[in-house]
Amino acid sequence: MIKRIIRILPLLLIMMVAFTSCKSAPEEAGSDETPVVTPAAPVEEPVVVPAEPNEEVPAVTFTEDEKNDLLGKVAAARTAAVAASADSIFPEEFAAVDAACAEALAAFEADGDAAALKEAAKDAIRMYKTLENAALAEAEFNRIVDLGFDADNPAAFDAACEMAENLRAMAADGASPAELLAASESLLGSYRGILDASFKKRADAQRQEYIAVEKQAKGIKAEVSRKADFAAAHQLCVDGDAAYACTSYEQALSTYRQATDKMTAIFTDVSQKRAGAQAAIDAARARAAAAEQVALEADEIAPLPEDAEGFEEPEDSEESTSSYELLGVQEDAE
Repeated sequence: MIKRIIRILPLLLIMMVAFTSCKSAPEEAGSDETPVVTPAAPVEEPVVVPAEPNEEVPAVTFTEDEKNDLLGKVAAARTAAVAASADSIFPEEFAAVDAACAEALAAFEADGDAAALKEAAKDAIRMYKTLENAALAEAEFNRIVDLGFDADNPAAFDAACEMAENLRAMAADGASPAELLAASESLLGSYRGILDASFKKRADAQRQEYIAVEKQAKGIKAEVSRKADFAAAHQLCVDGDAAYACTSYEQALSTYRQATDKMTAIFTDVSQKRAGAQAAIDAARARAAAAEQVALEADEIAPLPEDAEGFEEPEDSEESTSSYELLGVQEDAE
């Protein structure tokens, strides 16, 4: 399937050569007219020939700044294509556009045809952008396959692959740079649409997983015992919601995962500590119960004698003992 995309524009070189030959045709027509004019006024040739180019210069509305600005736009388009690895994925096509640009600039330096340079620059920008889109489309295609997203919507994936075939056919049939650019943009948009739909589906599921973990954490009062960490995890979920609202579904999925991982760690840590504390309490209670049981069994096996010292029962008396006597203080006689 990748082969469909790697050779999207096999005839771009032919198209650029044809474009260059079209630009050279007016020069041949001009050279045919020159011999006709020269013999008609042989004496005036030294005067008229230099004067005509000088008179045409003011009519050309193409300043040096305008030329530099135009060439800057071409250079920016080329840089973007290189950043997308278009020069390595489509080396022949990329070299063809470079050559066409150099030839158009050389022609302008020779004849000063600003209109021709402007048109050539527009087509070069379209070609570089088309190559950039094709390279990005291949990268997105590979991501879809590697992530298994092609199984989410097979019909949409097959339709996008068919668009790649159509783009290749358009290049082979000699479509214009503008047509190729539009087709490459549609292709790239199709692959990115598949990625967005799959990331959105997974972001929805990941957010539900976070909500479930947060509910468990609240059940053990983690928002109290780990207040700062709990708030940080919750903020990650809020950040994910913001990315989701901006249709940045891949970023939303990543942020939801971070939030889930952090909240899960909080829940696990607090649960373990609570379990440890409960285990200690249960062990203490078990020891106390065991000691009480041992005492009961010992009393049954070897009960204490009735006259055992330190275990005497208080003697009953008819007169109650005052609190002063219990404290060892003699009451004053009345």
